[in-house]
Amino acid sequence: MNIQRNDAAKSVLVAYASGFGTTVGVAEAVAETARRAGWLVHLANMGEELQPETFDLVILGAPIRYDRWFVEARNFVRHHYAALSQTRTTAFFTCLTLSRSNQASHDQAELYARKITALLPGTDAQRIGKFAGVLDFAKFPLVQRPIVWLLMAALRVREGDYRNWAAIEAWTRVQLEINLTSSESKP
Repeated sequence: MNIQRNDAAKSVLVAYASGFGTTVGVAEAVAETARRAGWLVHLANMGEELQPETFDLVILGAPIRYDRWFVEARNFVRHHYAALSQTRTTAFFTCLTLSRSNQASHDQAELYARKITALLPGTDAQRIGKFAGVLDFAKFPLVQRPIVWLLMAALRVREGDYRNWAAIEAWTRVQLEINLTSSESKP
């Protein structure tokens, strides 16, 4: 899909929360895709002082931990709920569930997407980006490594980077296109 623009550059906030850096990498790829498409991009950690209402589009990204969207993302949405409900907003998550390509993993990812849409005003679970993450045992605290290793062994998830960069770029381009084609009024 080639995004053509005739109007003045639109702005996008790509705000992320991340525990071990996996989601930062995805957020950087989202931001770079938006820049290449001609958008003015502000990439920021959700912990920064941000004003989401000043952007044409807000993209939020955070990992799934213990079957929930990362606490910093949930707190960001609660803190900025009024602004996000007046701004086009979408989100993505990273999780190791998607390192496996089976129906159970797909169903679990859909459940995560529905949980996120319940938090975000005016979002659609089908638009939530669902991306596999990275398993790097060295990034876990020493006391957690044996537990994580046992859990991942039981789930048959091997150490590695499962992110699909082409899928991340394609999802981002769709989000930008949706915003351009429906930008006559904010939600």
